[in-house]
Amino acid sequence: MLADNRSSYNAAVIPQDAQDLPALFDHVATVLNKDPRALARNYKRRHLTPFDPVIIAEDLERKDLIAIEEDRFRYPGLVVEQSFERFYPFHEIGAHVVGFVGRIDRQPRTSCRTTGIRL
Repeated sequence: MLADNRSSYNAAVIPQDAQDLPALFDHVATVLNKDPRALARNYKRRHLTPFDPVIIAEDLERKDLIAIEEDRFRYPGLVVEQSFERFYPFHEIGAHVVGFVGRIDRQPRTSCRTTGIRL
């Protein structure tokens, strides 16, 4: 096997539903032991539309996933999403052979539009 998928969980914010972003970022930062400003930067960089969840933290550990889920009702707009991460048993060698496909962030997406590349 050259590549496989594994379950991964991400903390995300639905902009339309979020009410107090600074409090939400503070809470998630405390749970994950991260800087709330870094979460805010992730949010700002990845925010595209009001209804699409914006991932602020990726590949959560199980204990962090549980802590965020337990307090989610206090922070409207905070959600945990399941996704899949590529797993390469042969590490870089497998990744180079098989390749990677993922979601495009706002900046590369804007750059593609200005150069005429259709997405």
